Amino acid sequence: MVIQAAIEGLGVALGREPLVIEALRDGRLVRPFPETTKSPFAYWLVRRKEKQERKKIGEFLEWIKFEAQQQPTLPEFRRPNQAV
Repeated sequence: MVIQAAIEGLGVALGREPLVIEALRDGRLVRPFPETTKSPFAYWLVRRKEKQERKKIGEFLEWIKFEAQQQPTLPEFRRPNQAV
């Protein structure tokens, strides 16, 4: 709602780049300052390690990783995660 309010000219908003990138690209929003900051928050994909993974879980993991890699504003997802 706050992003939409900013688009409608009702004020300034802080937003995560993946959520506002299209509005920035097409001019509905502008950056008031050139600086950006990296968020300390992250998304983690975790699962229980099993000897035999269920097919649907494996398919979901592959799908979500593929979708994340398609996001140009999320370069962190382009690197393989070494966590277990």
